[in-house]
Order: sequence, then structure tokens, then C-alpha cells
Amino acid sequence: MWQNKKKALTFSFDDGTLQDRRLVELMDKYGLRGTFNLNSAFLGKRTAKKEVNGQTVDYSRVNPTEIQSLYRKHEIASHTLAHLSLTELSDEGIVWQVEKDRKLLSILAGYEVVGFAYPYGCYDERVLRVLKENTGIKYARIVGAPLAVFDKANEIGDLMCYNPTLHICQTDKMMEMGRAFVRAKPEEPILFCVWGHAYELDEGKDVSWEDIEAFFALVSGQEDIFYGTNREVFLGDDCLLDKD
Repeated sequence: MWQNKKKALTFSFDDGTLQDRRLVELMDKYGLRGTFNLNSAFLGKRTAKKEVNGQTVDYSRVNPTEIQSLYRKHEIASHTLAHLSLTELSDEGIVWQVEKDRKLLSILAGYEVVGFAYPYGCYDERVLRVLKENTGIKYARIVGAPLAVFDKANEIGDLMCYNPTLHICQTDKMMEMGRAFVRAKPEEPILFCVWGHAYELDEGKDVSWEDIEAFFALVSGQEDIFYGTNREVFLGDDCLLDKD
């Protein structure tokens, strides 16, 4: 598991806003890997800038033509075609939103997309059944109350409703757990999964670009940590176009 390492760190970011460009640059600088969950119907969409917490924030989306190059060291995953809550859709609607997005992203990515993040974190037993029986999704991340504890790899449970460790806006906790993760010498494999949205770093309400870079610097470059995408961590699959 994880190249015989007992610790794995992975990131999951939603929506594909323009801030992904800066975030990916930082992750690449520190040798970190992550998964970016995109809505293919919104790629290239331009939106009006908004004032948030005294900051001007652009929520426009990255262009479809840059997908393969931008995320070449990371994984592209689905987030539905148009960011709709799956619990409010019919079975057919769920399949359409997920499979259409997955297939369009697969074309843009240059490999088959198999990961997923639930919009708004909304799912139930019916949604799980539909995804498992009628789509090509192999793992899916929720946005429930963050665990704030490291997952034991052999106790993760159903990969179709995986709950991450922390949200990036939990800045103090993120740094505290980062230090603990670096120091840890576990007997059994453990996983640290951090999720969020890149635009939150521009909003600056609870986390800043300086905060996230400090965290990246803290947890990077450790020989006993496996740095992987969600797909690599959960499935052992390697879909990266640039493996250096």
C-alpha cells in the first residue's frame, strides 16, 4: 500500500475556479498531489466579481482547453455536469448529470475519470445505489462534518461516501494535525485528506494563501509520506499525465 509507506496525504478541491491555477502552482512547488472535481458544463464560464470580506473574488471557471495541462500532475474527477444536488433528481437525472460530466471530463483529461465529489455534499441511500449500479464512478467524497482524525486505511469503509479529514478553513486544526502527521510513526497505515475550494483562499475569511502555503511547506518533503491523488490513495490507480 502507498509504495510501502504507512502515511498518505491527499487533497480534494471542488468547482474548478480560476484560483486553481495558483493553487496547482503551489502544490507542484511542494510536490503535493490532489484531485480536482469539475463541472464540465461550467468550464470557461465567466462570472461577475464579488466583494467578500473586503476582497474582490472572481468565481469564473478554468477553460476546457487548459484542463489537461493545468492538472497534468493531479487527478480530474466529476462534480456533476451543472453542480446539482443529486437527492433532488430522479434516478435518470442522477445518471445523466454524473455520466455526462464523467465522459466529457474523460475526453478533456485524456484518461477515464472515475472519481466524484457530491455537490453540496448531498447524498442518500438511493443516490448511492444509482451511482454504484449505473455509473463508472469508483469512489466519491462527501462534505459531512470533517473527521478531524486520521483515517486508518483498513477502516475507511464505503469509498462511495468517503468523509475527508479536514476542510482548509479549519486553519489552526490543519496546522496542528499537519505537525502531528509529520511526527506520526503509525503501526498501521493512516490517511490525511484535506478538502476545500481554491476560491476560499481569495475570500480570506478563515484561510489565506499564506496559510495554505505554510501548511504545504510543513507536510511536504517527508520520505515516509505518500503524496497522492484521491485515485492513487483509494484505488492504487495512476492516471497522472506528468509523473515527475
